[in-house]
Amino acid sequence: MSIFFRNYDKPGPGVDPDAPEKRSFFRFFDIFFRKLSHFSRANLLYSVTLIPTYIIVFFVVSFIMLNTVGKILGMQDGADFITIALSVIFTNFYISVMGAGPATAGMTYIMRNFAREEHAWIGSDFKDSAVGNFKQSIIVFVIDIVATVVVFYAIYIYGQISGVMVYLKYFLYVFSFIYMVMHMYIYPIMITFKLSVKDIYKNSLIFTLGKLPSNLFVMIVLFFVHIVIPILILYFGGKYFVIMLIIYVIAEIAILMSFTQFLVNFNVYPKIKTYMLDVIEEETAKQDTDSDAE
Repeated sequence: MSIFFRNYDKPGPGVDPDAPEKRSFFRFFDIFFRKLSHFSRANLLYSVTLIPTYIIVFFVVSFIMLNTVGKILGMQDGADFITIALSVIFTNFYISVMGAGPATAGMTYIMRNFAREEHAWIGSDFKDSAVGNFKQSIIVFVIDIVATVVVFYAIYIYGQISGVMVYLKYFLYVFSFIYMVMHMYIYPIMITFKLSVKDIYKNSLIFTLGKLPSNLFVMIVLFFVHIVIPILILYFGGKYFVIMLIIYVIAEIAILMSFTQFLVNFNVYPKIKTYMLDVIEEETAKQDTDSDAE
């Protein structure tokens, strides 16, 4: 684990404070490529610490694939290669969108600091955030697993019922989408503020609905990177699809998860700063002024 804790992990030269601020698109890639080695090491650390929760999510996704999605698509029962490959693909997408407990709390802290162009110690900051937010991140993870199973089975059951009840599945589609988007904010809010799980969900819902266009854009990118590309490889890779899938999995472990986590935090942090952090600072400053006046 020395790759994550060695002494050369020190603040770099950074950026010139007098330089004109770049547009968000260019600033995103400027930070990403400037800190590429940091992103890669954070990605590797995230991959290692994800293993326990990844296994849980994989078995849940595989179970759903066989018992709901598989039946809808007419897939045969059994763990054939296509089913396993699709389970891996959807597991990666699930973790990229929903997160996976303490590991995601640690990764979020690193990516949030990078998004606001602050230094982060890959090893120690990751560990401190994962441990410090362990209880809440586990609660969120368990809620997610239960909600995922219940919603998928409800969609499957309502899809088999004739009449008006069949339309309930469309409500569940909307609910599922909103719930997924909320997770862009759940972990950043969790690691930034001392709030109850209830308040974390409430604020995440407000940001989800209030900033839907930019949230939708990020979701499209996540869907494309973690669903569209690997499925295109799986079904249209020809005789090289196994090699291409292996390369894709290596890319996930090496850089793609940190790229998408950074994209999420780059999108949500300015909103959290404007509508939560700045407001708290203004209220604190006002209270200090009132106290001094008294």
